[in-house]
Amino acid sequence: MDFPTKLAWLLLLAAPPAALALQAAIDWGPARLERALAKPLSLSAGAVLGVVILASFAGVRFVSLTANLWALGAAYFAYCLLVFGIGRLPLGVMLRNTAVTIGVLPIAFGYFLGTVGLLGIMFAIGAYAAPSKETRLANNLVCIRIEGDGPSGGYELHIHREWPLAPALHRQVKVIAAKNEYYGPRDCEALRGMTL
Repeated sequence: MDFPTKLAWLLLLAAPPAALALQAAIDWGPARLERALAKPLSLSAGAVLGVVILASFAGVRFVSLTANLWALGAAYFAYCLLVFGIGRLPLGVMLRNTAVTIGVLPIAFGYFLGTVGLLGIMFAIGAYAAPSKETRLANNLVCIRIEGDGPSGGYELHIHREWPLAPALHRQVKVIAAKNEYYGPRDCEALRGMTL
């Protein structure tokens, strides 16, 4: 198991107990500590989760795979922290229990991926961790060919727009998936001159 896969596995398994331990420490502490920490911590967790979700929808990512995994781990920790903090909300018992049950489902799925679904994590992370062919299509446009791991094979061409002011970030503008060279562009060079 390579480093990115180990990191993803560790973050999936460690985030829920760490968030639960932090919530328990806040709950068991003095009441004034709970009042002082609970709201700012929940707002911070919500902000982290919101930024990562918005960045994902906008296609903005770190150039480094490790940095992306840490960002996803921070968002997952923030999500767990918010779910375990639902008990503090002034809701009825039925509504609170329903919210906790629904909120815990993605955490249970994370544990499934961290145990039985580890092979799926290895395929997903392995495709991005494998050495890829990077081709500069224009001054700030880069194409990366990612070979498909797993039973379906194939490859994907990821086109990223770089930002000179934030070199650690890039924005994915297009993904072209192909089962083989007959059903899509052969490589990044085939995209040169196209409008992307």
